[in-house]
Amino acid sequence: MEDTSQPSSPQFLGVPLLDYFRNLITFDVEFEEDNRNYRCALQKFHILNVAKVFILLEVIFILFYMIVTFPWWFLWIFFHLPVVLLTVVALKKEIAFWILAKIVFIAFQIALYIMFICISFIVGISANAFLGIFGIGPIDNLAARWALASIIKINMVIVLLLLFWKFTIFWTLRIYFEKKQKDEVDLGADGDPNLLKRILTPI
Repeated sequence: MEDTSQPSSPQFLGVPLLDYFRNLITFDVEFEEDNRNYRCALQKFHILNVAKVFILLEVIFILFYMIVTFPWWFLWIFFHLPVVLLTVVALKKEIAFWILAKIVFIAFQIALYIMFICISFIVGISANAFLGIFGIGPIDNLAARWALASIIKINMVIVLLLLFWKFTIFWTLRIYFEKKQKDEVDLGADGDPNLLKRILTPI
């Protein structure tokens, strides 16, 4: 009898490839959905869902900078794309160890960004010198010059805080996957958390 079944789609680690990306738009949480230890954004969202949104945005961003920076995007894509794809697989398979690649990558971004902030603040000790770093010509009006420089500096600090918040999301997600694998409920009953744990807890 002739086999009329459809050929199976390509798989990776026993999962059809498209399912890894379908998982990014599936926001159902099956484990510890209401546990405050795994919620963020003032307890409004689960860290798993926020992590998926971050990865979705990064996929879109990768496509964008591949178009805008062609052909120079290859200088960065070989570092960024493998980490994103590994994280996509980790989110589907819920592999805590593989989340470490994303955590290290974000830590590297934070370190580079802090270095850039320090250098730009030192080199741009005057408002005009600071604006010159971003290709903004000298501004004669003192108030406008200082206002624009202050806005840029505030935005730089906000971006740094967002990067650190993203770091805490994936750091906590790694712990979440470890707890889920062990079917271990985190009741937060270990007493008052130490300073480091409080810093690494997403708000």
